[in-house]
Amino acid sequence: TINYFGTKNSTINNNFISTITGTVNETYHQNKTITQNALDENIEGTRTLIVSGHTTETYKTHNYRTILGEYKETISGQKTTRVKDDILIQSLQSDFQIITSNIKANINLKPTGRVHLTNLSNTIEKPSLLIEGGSYIKKDVFFGKDLLLYGNLNVIGNNSSLYTDQVTVEDPLIVLG
Repeated sequence: TINYFGTKNSTINNNFISTITGTVNETYHQNKTITQNALDENIEGTRTLIVSGHTTETYKTHNYRTILGEYKETISGQKTTRVKDDILIQSLQSDFQIITSNIKANINLKPTGRVHLTNLSNTIEKPSLLIEGGSYIKKDVFFGKDLLLYGNLNVIGNNSSLYTDQVTVEDPLIVLG
């Protein structure tokens, strides 16, 4: 058991290897600062970290994490992630899901640029975008390819225009009114 009641500063200029075969309890009542050139943490058992105050992590270079099992994060309050450059979420062999347990909760995408979905799938069984529910689009919609519509088409507006060279209608009865 290591107890610190003041400030602990550690500076390690080369590699630091620590092997612990038993239990380590560290209690800090003040600040703990560690400056290291390389930090490798290999945990083969259980690691529990309880922080009762604020935690600030600053990485001045890359931060890589490899998780070979499950990774669960439970947050009872609000989480804000601020990213200066791009975010890449890559799911190698399974679906990527954002799930909310509250049916009235929203998932908001508020980009200043665009939301770009890139998927080479173009089938009814596995489309690039599947909306299982209604949708409401408040602005114009542009299609760069064909529009296939299953079901009815209801146009509610003052004008409907078709700019095409050929119109094919397979219905023998057209009601104009």
